[in-house]
Amino acid sequence: MFESLEPYLAIFRIGIKDNLAYKTDFALTSVFRLAGSLVMLLVWTAIYLASHATSIGGFTLTAIYAYFFLINAVHYVIYSNIDEFIQDDVQSGSVASSLIKPIRYPLNLLFRTLSENALLIVVASLPLFAIVAAFYPLNLNAESIALLLAVVVIGNIVVMSLDFLIGSLSIYMTNIYGIMSVFWGVVSLLSGGIIPLSLFSQQTQSILFMLPFQLLAYTPASILLGTISYAQAIHALFFGAAWAAGLSVFAYFWWERSVKKVMSAGG
Repeated sequence: MFESLEPYLAIFRIGIKDNLAYKTDFALTSVFRLAGSLVMLLVWTAIYLASHATSIGGFTLTAIYAYFFLINAVHYVIYSNIDEFIQDDVQSGSVASSLIKPIRYPLNLLFRTLSENALLIVVASLPLFAIVAAFYPLNLNAESIALLLAVVVIGNIVVMSLDFLIGSLSIYMTNIYGIMSVFWGVVSLLSGGIIPLSLFSQQTQSILFMLPFQLLAYTPASILLGTISYAQAIHALFFGAAWAAGLSVFAYFWWERSVKKVMSAGG
């Protein structure tokens, strides 16, 4: 078993080295990823100051700051770059050669994105968690940590399955940057990345809480802030697990279909 994992661990190590080889580019990319949330902090500050409110939807301004810092930290833990990897491989023509190698291409993609995850967690997530913990009391106990770990696992299955499905479209369309931007922009809204889901109407919340996107931002941040109950978190995990299973199965069969097109076209 361990011998069979060695090629993928080598891919992981190479990914780490490649990112470290371009430290400036990697650092600037990480900073730019934070820019959107910094803008959101400014927007929400303006909203609170203009309304003269001390609390909106149960969130104080300090809690809103903590929320947006946390969803940024979570973003680097529940993260995938598989769609860009597939598109780059399709555009370079290397996807066909990758398919005939004795390494499973989906696992190749998984370990490439995990190498980015590992670095982003160290250089971005951990510092952001530390910043929040310094000014806001986090809900850190055995139950919340266990729930958070479950959310991270299921959330990563969801985001990687979605990324795989979107990335596979590049086999048919070659350039999918527009689709990626629009899709993940919508996901940011539906996951609570722009507005906390608890600020939506009850009818809208009932729909959003049945979708898997809440696991990517709102639920993990709310667990850490202690603003949702354990029953609500388990409810989110139940729906998330069902979505994760369905999306991963669909992604598998979609990829099998897409591979036939690649092989018939010769890459």
